[in-house]
Amino acid sequence: MSISKPVISSIIRHVLLIAYAPAFLAGCGFQQYIAKPITPETISAKLQSKNIHNEAFQQYLIHNGYSKAQLPLQQWGIDELTYCALFFHPSLDLARAQWRSAVASQASASAKPLPSFNTHYARGNNANKDISPFSYDFGIDIPFETANKRDFRIENAAHLTEVAKLEIAQRAWSLRNQVALSLHAYQLNEKQLAILLNEQALKKEIVAIFQKRLDLGASSIAEL
Repeated sequence: MSISKPVISSIIRHVLLIAYAPAFLAGCGFQQYIAKPITPETISAKLQSKNIHNEAFQQYLIHNGYSKAQLPLQQWGIDELTYCALFFHPSLDLARAQWRSAVASQASASAKPLPSFNTHYARGNNANKDISPFSYDFGIDIPFETANKRDFRIENAAHLTEVAKLEIAQRAWSLRNQVALSLHAYQLNEKQLAILLNEQALKKEIVAIFQKRLDLGASSIAEL
């Protein structure tokens, strides 16, 4: 019994389709969802770890010019408060994460696009009974970038990385400015509190004087 060429071609196509099917199906996998619930205990522990007596913060101060004899800090000025803000404030962590993401994008910007494989499966007209109505195509796409698109992409990624680095400096300066304003407001409030406490003491003395005058009959209750 002889087998016609169209039948042989159809068998070969089926074999190729079965052989390559696992590879194509593997590329269509779904990412498994991993739940990350927010637990109050974890958040509380994270907040409590932000302590000025933290060993990591002490090492950070030593790295910025403080000696071990000066630690733990006993006096807090603009510099000490600024270092504390730079170490603990979450906005800088976010800026650093964005910068690391930009650096990773810059590293991948120079990569050339990889070739891709594609298949096509269709059913045609079965007018001729001895020919399979199914058709299979297998193609390879090899992309070519023109007009210096790759160079432009690399240059754009480098600019975005520099912008992210400047954003870190901008946020650090903004934190220092906020610390300075808060310290100034705190010192102003302290002086105002001292003035008000002194005024309260003086008014108490005045009330005591009028009370004595009232007790001696030298003043009226209305004056008191």
